Amino acid sequence: MIKGRSIVCFANDWHGDPTSKHQIMRVLARENTILWVNSIGLRRPTLGKGDVGRMAAKLRSFVRGAERVGERFYVFTPIVIPFHDSSVARAVNGALLALSLRYYRAKLRMRDVICWSYMPNVEYIVKRMKPSFVLYHCVDEWSKFSFIDEAILEKEEALCRAADLVLASARELYDRKRAWNPRTHYLPHGVDYDYFHSAPDGAAPPPDLAPVPKPIVGFFGLIHEWIDLDLLESVMKRLPRASFVFIGKSSVDVSRLASLPNAHFLGQKRYDELVSYARSFDVGLVPFKINDLTVNVNPIKLKEYLALGIPVVSVDLPEVRPYGRVVNVAAGAEEFARAIERELSGDRRASRAEIDRVAREETWDRKVEEISVLIEERMRDRRAPQRGGGTG
Repeated sequence: MIKGRSIVCFANDWHGDPTSKHQIMRVLARENTILWVNSIGLRRPTLGKGDVGRMAAKLRSFVRGAERVGERFYVFTPIVIPFHDSSVARAVNGALLALSLRYYRAKLRMRDVICWSYMPNVEYIVKRMKPSFVLYHCVDEWSKFSFIDEAILEKEEALCRAADLVLASARELYDRKRAWNPRTHYLPHGVDYDYFHSAPDGAAPPPDLAPVPKPIVGFFGLIHEWIDLDLLESVMKRLPRASFVFIGKSSVDVSRLASLPNAHFLGQKRYDELVSYARSFDVGLVPFKINDLTVNVNPIKLKEYLALGIPVVSVDLPEVRPYGRVVNVAAGAEEFARAIERELSGDRRASRAEIDRVAREETWDRKVEEISVLIEERMRDRRAPQRGGGTG
């Protein structure tokens, strides 16, 4: 792993649900100084209660200053004008952020900064920062989210072209971003293996899960526009004797599913509680829709299920296919239900040892080591004298 570096990371809000960004930066923070910059936003806000509340919370956080969340890990909430499509707003935001970052870089003694962005719209800020190295880590096809304007592509292209290194978490993303920057590399997500593998067999389930009858077919994560509710409804009706447990926040209407007798929505849980629920799953689900958004997704929960040692049934996503020897990849509700039934009956696709072997190879530590090699190689290339023709 790279060591002794200073990293300014543009990402989503730190105190949200853990993501690949959180996992990678936590690993890097063992040996490097991290300044995590909370989200500057990707869409025009409304005057609704939710957006107004978020803006007020961000203002309070900005006033408090950078929060220390680890020995060398700090989180800063910038103050920005939220209308990102305005050239005036971008100019003001760029100046404000550059000033704030200059202050914190000096205060934290950050030198030769690596700018590591998960956000696609920060190229105008990066210009003002003048970091020694720029890395764009692309984990989503941003233009395919329903709440983000496709104009984001222009901003993302500018960042890609300006980057010293681009990482893409899915093959589809890699193919597109490489057209903007030949120094693009495919790097699928990892897993917090030690946490999920630590789940002891036979431990008592949490009180709200204890009354749920076995077998349990489970899902954890945000239930949003990318979850195939029609598929789930059809599968749940085909398997009335299985309990379907959902752990996570629902941001779409799930009333059709919740009305089924074998549905159990237990709500959002803290990350440190998650494994106590998931260890009771007999099968884990990846029930995404297949569309332009999800074909670019590398589902972290797939590897989290594998680290738990449980069978997985997934829709046919491009990033799931390489795991076909240990994961049931199913197309359509009937095939999906049959795959679940086979696993519950003991007709396993893979042994627990085979599943565990795959998960152990995909830790976040290993991913950070791979990224570190790419960073150091690129830095060496930049330092190498350029060869050219003579003047004679």
